[in-house]
Amino acid sequence: MCSQFENLVPIPDLLKITDSVVADNAVNGNWSRHVYPYAKAAVITGGESNNLLQLMQYSLIPSWSKTAKPKFSSYNARLDRDGKHNQQERIYQAPTWNVPFSRQHCVVPLTSFFESCTTGTHAGNIVRFAGESPDDLLLAAGVWDSWTDNSSGEIITSFAIITDDPTPFLLEVGHDRQPVFLSQKNADIWLNQQQSPVQWYDFLKDNQNPVNYQVSNFRQLKGWENTHDLFS
Repeated sequence: MCSQFENLVPIPDLLKITDSVVADNAVNGNWSRHVYPYAKAAVITGGESNNLLQLMQYSLIPSWSKTAKPKFSSYNARLDRDGKHNQQERIYQAPTWNVPFSRQHCVVPLTSFFESCTTGTHAGNIVRFAGESPDDLLLAAGVWDSWTDNSSGEIITSFAIITDDPTPFLLEVGHDRQPVFLSQKNADIWLNQQQSPVQWYDFLKDNQNPVNYQVSNFRQLKGWENTHDLFS
């Protein structure tokens, strides 16, 4: 799963590429370039005249959660997963995701993401997946939610990256899913149009932007005895 990612594009360039302005909550924000769960990251949401660059926590806290750290993993939202009684469940049928997927969309700009590979050509390594150029900006579909701490009144806005089945290349390298990437045109549709959950599901299934991945080993997995280094 995509538990970590990087965004190395300078903010002025990011605003230009995504036709965005900086939201109030991000004017003096301090976001991470290398993002991991519960770190702050720059994400894009829709707006009336311009898209908004906002500062959000990576790892979605559902509005109904009793705690700021749910007991389940919530930094990725699978389009499809195994539900109860081994029946396939779509993202909009899951309690955590149905409201955000219906109307609380965001786009997560990134230049690379990281996966732990235990099978495939890069087994035993945490692998960096980037675009054709190290500076290529990839736009991942995401969802967000707001959670209120009842004791302090603090409001935390957080997000998750939507994932789907991997391409044959990614599967060969050694991972079983990947972020849903969108073109700039389809990212704007995701941010600023209204559709039913079923229509949004079909939209993401049918409009994923292909990526010519550049792959490199980031570091070896802890406790892994056999290192598989493509570049050795």
